[in-house]
Amino acid sequence: MLAHPHTEPQKLIALIDAALPQWQCGQCNTPGCLPYAEAIVNGEAINLCIPGGEPMVKVLAELTNRPIEPVALAPFPLQSDGRPQAIRAVIREAECIGCTKCIDACPVDAIMGTAKMMHTILTDLCTGCELCIPPCPVDCIDIITIEPLQPIFDAQYELQREHQFKQDQNDLRQRFEAKQAREAAKQSIKLSASRFANEPAVIASVAPPAPVPSINIEKHSSASSIQLSTLRSQIKKLEKQLVVMPNDEKRKADLESLKAELAQLNAGDAT
Repeated sequence: MLAHPHTEPQKLIALIDAALPQWQCGQCNTPGCLPYAEAIVNGEAINLCIPGGEPMVKVLAELTNRPIEPVALAPFPLQSDGRPQAIRAVIREAECIGCTKCIDACPVDAIMGTAKMMHTILTDLCTGCELCIPPCPVDCIDIITIEPLQPIFDAQYELQREHQFKQDQNDLRQRFEAKQAREAAKQSIKLSASRFANEPAVIASVAPPAPVPSINIEKHSSASSIQLSTLRSQIKKLEKQLVVMPNDEKRKADLESLKAELAQLNAGDAT
């Protein structure tokens, strides 16, 4: 749908959001598809949707009445259809400690598991956004490539692919919105519980002195170990991305910052 040059900003944002793939992956440097749509209306480039590839750039160019730009570099090369190589995340289940951090990070609820139990990624639901990798404290998540079927490029195939894309869009949007609503409900319950727990302290005329918390050395060491593992995982991911995007100054700066933080933590542990 070609947007009129004078389309109201909110309507244009809705049109752009409806066109985006709804991965909510943040690879466009914004925290989701709707924020990216808002950023585009405010002047952001239209070629930053990595999962959408070249086809998405063309759609966004039509909607915004802007010229088509080369698609942004992706960690994996573009295929014959102009989209990047399909990838999925998989958990090395024998190494999973059940920390649930990957579940919290997945924007589309593609990971199943519970605390202190083995987790698994539902391959059919995974988009390959890689958001589950940095928070994993034991670095037990791998990215694998999915070999695409060799398509027959005819009108019927194009219609089927467009229909499948729309189905995936709707499914991803629904799962993302359901998770957002669930997380908002959790935060509301925590806030209510916190306020209730604080009421006796407000009512009491004289509160007893608070005990001095003891320092659990073993717990502190464990937390430090998890933080170190997380930093190493983030560094590993950025280094992999910079192999194919050597001129990405933002990722270079992020990598140097993470390396400095890792060195500082290592120095602190040494003392």
